[in-house]
Amino acid sequence: MKGFYFFPFPLTRIALRKAKSFTNQAVCNCLHHFDVVMCEKLLRKIKKALVADGRVIVVDFIPNADRITPPLSSN
Repeated sequence: MKGFYFFPFPLTRIALRKAKSFTNQAVCNCLHHFDVVMCEKLLRKIKKALVADGRVIVVDFIPNADRITPPLSSN
């Protein structure tokens, strides 16, 4: 898709070399896999790649501390 970049490798290896080149960045269903320190590191990298008024859109599932609840609804 023109204008979209997909990263088919682990986010921990992401290297956004084109600083200030993205207007919007979507981060979908991945941050819950990492601890707070790694999430902050990834979001800082993304921030560096955004233009001055760029935006980050985050959609994610936030589990409880046990990492397995709440259970997904079957309804």
